Amino acid sequence: MKIIVVGAGFSGLSAAYKLHKEGEEVVVLEARDRVGGRVYSKELSNGEVVEMGGEWIGDDDKLYHALIDDLGLTKIEVGIDFMVRQAMKGEAISVDDCIAINRKVNAKLVAYSEKEKEAMSIQDLLDQVELSPAHRLLISSRLQTSQGTTLDKVALRIIGGSFSTRDGQSAYHRIYGGNQALATSLAARLVEVVCHAPVIEIKQDLEGVIVRTEYEKFLADKVVLSVPVSVINKIKFTPELPEDIRRAMTVTKLGSGGKLSAVLTEEPPLLAKQDTDAPYWCWTGQLRDGVRKKAITAFCGSDHALKQLKVGDQNDDTWFESIQTNCPELQFSGEYIKKDWGEDPWVMGSYTAMDNEAYAAANAFSKPFQRIYFSGEHTSPDWSGTMNGALQSGVIVAERILAGRNE
Repeated sequence: MKIIVVGAGFSGLSAAYKLHKEGEEVVVLEARDRVGGRVYSKELSNGEVVEMGGEWIGDDDKLYHALIDDLGLTKIEVGIDFMVRQAMKGEAISVDDCIAINRKVNAKLVAYSEKEKEAMSIQDLLDQVELSPAHRLLISSRLQTSQGTTLDKVALRIIGGSFSTRDGQSAYHRIYGGNQALATSLAARLVEVVCHAPVIEIKQDLEGVIVRTEYEKFLADKVVLSVPVSVINKIKFTPELPEDIRRAMTVTKLGSGGKLSAVLTEEPPLLAKQDTDAPYWCWTGQLRDGVRKKAITAFCGSDHALKQLKVGDQNDDTWFESIQTNCPELQFSGEYIKKDWGEDPWVMGSYTAMDNEAYAAANAFSKPFQRIYFSGEHTSPDWSGTMNGALQSGVIVAERILAGRNE
């Protein structure tokens, strides 16, 4: 059986890797000049590798950890807790207070029945938790940053792991040398990965599938469509996609997100700070053996944040100057790089910001349309917005194809 995988992000590569290991003939077509999609590692001028896309690997990301081991990669503990941050401005909030805030919100969350959650947003939850103004502002800005949009537009049901309830801080990891190494390692184990090959048409009939790029035509038995929901409309489908899938594409929105990484001249302290105005947050981290990386990275989420920080203007220093002002304990070289994912033509956003309408519609992606199977972080509400979710979606699609190969 020959299978074309459209998209060499984490979901497409995990699907291709699984299918290849099971003996299937797989060709991966990628529009970009690289693999990895929204996972994008870059080297700064001082040699430090930073993540300009997906970054955080949590303890519960079981498939991600398994693939790291399977591919012989090395993971390192970042040294800070993604969910525990100092406020840059206003009232000082301790680590213990941050954990207590998360626990208090989580206690309210778990008190709701699944039926009650179906109609609620994250904002509805926060509105019903008794918090001081400073504590409310910190957790609201943290969640808005992560979700990439205002919290009234995000379904409460997706919130799962957004609150740390442990007694101490949680451990998070990155891959040594950059998270994109997972993508390049997966691609290296495949027979054919074609970059600079954006797909413009997928035509299927009883005999098979024709997949066209601008310059080539590929024939296959099945297709795994593993591109962000925001760019599926760039492809012509014959026959046209069914109504339920087109509706799911329409109602599923991506949040807004940008990243900035700056060069430091000295080994920094470990820090994680949240701006409650823009909002954005920034952090340092460590390498192997506890050595601190001479870099600081920041992420901002929501249209409001990107506009206020002028992320899309590559010649504007507003965001960098804000980080310098709010992190006076660090020594900056003056060099930095930044990326606005909304301006990337192959995603046009960050990751799925799933409201209740999109949550209900996502089931349309769980079944194939004739010979086309759908994967990606947008295809399952419970995994949306995560690297592990993207990997998991690819494996699930591969298993569905393998289960039906004798039909």
